[in-house]
Amino acid sequence: RLERALDRLVRRHAILRTAFREFEGEPMQRAEAALRVPVDFVDARSFDEAELYEHVEHARERAFDCSVAPLMRARLYSTGADECVLLLVFDHLIIDGWSLYKLVQELGEILEEAPPAGSEALDPPRAFFEHVAAQREWLLGKRAQKQLEYWRAALGEGHPGVELTHDFRREVREGNQDRAPIVAVLPAELADALRGFSGRHATTLYIEVTRQTTPTL
Repeated sequence: RLERALDRLVRRHAILRTAFREFEGEPMQRAEAALRVPVDFVDARSFDEAELYEHVEHARERAFDCSVAPLMRARLYSTGADECVLLLVFDHLIIDGWSLYKLVQELGEILEEAPPAGSEALDPPRAFFEHVAAQREWLLGKRAQKQLEYWRAALGEGHPGVELTHDFRREVREGNQDRAPIVAVLPAELADALRGFSGRHATTLYIEVTRQTTPTL
């Protein structure tokens, strides 16, 4: 079921079938017409929590060859009779954080449907390049020109540029010194308090609190 669900996910999203290669000195992307993502199965019933974490970290840190699709892999750790840990790893070239949440949600919906092999209950999504092409076509049309004329008349011409300030100048570093993850497990009570705090202030947990600010939970 999991392999069939991943196959459907890959068929629906061309970016999951995409690799990046160099053609005549220029980087280009190429989406394969068809592709499968094999699920690597690991019997982890004898692992303790530390061993499982070590295995997951090792599998997560393995680099991809960006010229060969898929730039994702799946591994299923069987930890008990009715319990598994699923590891999905993606190269950042094909997915970002917000897209990942949506993709995992969609994978869950496909698994809940329990479709027969080859079934495509979900409509194929619109490819991003199709969206870009439609936007470019709209920008060349009469409606876009009418919008442009309206805003030029409303806002006028000759606006000065805005210099955006920044906190500090980042150093140029070579290698992967900034890529090491920092893992911290928060108590459930603190996590709930942080969610409540962000909800009261209509923001998310992905904000940076200045040193001068001490939030009251």
